[in-house]
Amino acid sequence: MKKNFFAINFNEVNLEWLKKTSSRFNFKNINKLLKLNFVITTSEKKYQNLEPWIQWPTYYLGKSFNEHKLFHLGDSDSFQNYSIYNFFQKNNNAILAMAPMNTSFEVKKNSLLIHDPWSKNPVINGNSNINSLWNTICYFVNENSNSSINIKFIFLLLINLFKFARLRNYQTYVKLLFLSVFFKWARAIFLDLFLFDIYYSLTKSKKYKYASIFLNAGAHIQHHYLYDSYAYKKMGGKQQNPLSYSSRFTKFFDPLYQVYKVYDHIAYDLIKLSKDNCIEVTTGLQQKENLYPYFQYRIKNYQKFFSLFNITYSHFEKKMSRDVYIYFNNNEELNTAKEKILSFSHNKKPLFKIRSSQKNMSLFMQVAYRDNLNALQNVKFLKKNVDFRDLLTIVSIENAIHQPNGWHVNNFHKFNKKKIPLKNLTKELYGFKKKK
Repeated sequence: MKKNFFAINFNEVNLEWLKKTSSRFNFKNINKLLKLNFVITTSEKKYQNLEPWIQWPTYYLGKSFNEHKLFHLGDSDSFQNYSIYNFFQKNNNAILAMAPMNTSFEVKKNSLLIHDPWSKNPVINGNSNINSLWNTICYFVNENSNSSINIKFIFLLLINLFKFARLRNYQTYVKLLFLSVFFKWARAIFLDLFLFDIYYSLTKSKKYKYASIFLNAGAHIQHHYLYDSYAYKKMGGKQQNPLSYSSRFTKFFDPLYQVYKVYDHIAYDLIKLSKDNCIEVTTGLQQKENLYPYFQYRIKNYQKFFSLFNITYSHFEKKMSRDVYIYFNNNEELNTAKEKILSFSHNKKPLFKIRSSQKNMSLFMQVAYRDNLNALQNVKFLKKNVDFRDLLTIVSIENAIHQPNGWHVNNFHKFNKKKIPLKNLTKELYGFKKKK
């Protein structure tokens, strides 16, 4: 009898690119995994709703965007959510939720919730070692686009690496650590492998009836480096990243191959677990080639930027790589900041996207500009010109964009249809019923 459920969230991994790479480089474990019960998942029609922080709540809650209304990272904190985790916690079952994106729920005492690294929420029911470990992970996830790293967190990472890294992955860790010195994409792969080793360690006790983990390196690398990959060239792709962005050495190492190879390591463990347990792999969405690549930016130093136009605020929280929430003490501070931020423009277009919330006394802000950084020498602000070239840093050149279809495999449930709405997936698998 199969006992526990292991749910792996391979965020946005493209099936065609994975298959091409796995076939070319003989990733035996990925190939075995893809022979399990398979279905395509479908989601939203509007492109603006095809974001992982919207679609993963759809999976966890069994609700479409119009039902759950979670549009930005952190929105789940404002709602009482009945999720697949609550469903499995019935009858005193314990669950492990490791970095579920934009999802929060009532956690029972024998369960463990490790919030996603962009939420800034604490670990629930974790001991001091888990708390310290997760603070370290969150630092590296959120600072991955920075060129400098705090020595303290490097030290803490190495200590935890010795605690949780498994011997079979040591050689891969050494390679990725070396590559991380030169390539930021290697850091993302390193962290995904490390997260899975932590997950594997935590689930060895077999106490968790349902254990999920969210892994994002595949999505990150597809977005940033698809044009440098074997899979892209194999399907006749014409785009190229400039050498100033990814370098000729990135093209030589093929970041997509590197992350899929680590996922093949993970697939090996999943195949082993599938002998006595139920396993499922879900992607939520997929990505596709971006035919019209564009730049994405973030502000280098928020304190320096806020001092530029002298706003008063309580605090701010960075979300993923390019978004930020600014919190205020009162409506006057919020409205003054909103007016000033909207005053920044380039070629008569706003430089920033913002959304205000009187309820939370906050502003969501994102850089809207998507062209070349060198053109930002003269940004208009209150009839003045501001040079923004030193205030912004490139997050990515978008090589790939979202598409609504994802995919799913498992070893315990066969599907009668080739496609299923993502919001209905947990109902089909487990009999989970959403609540209003």
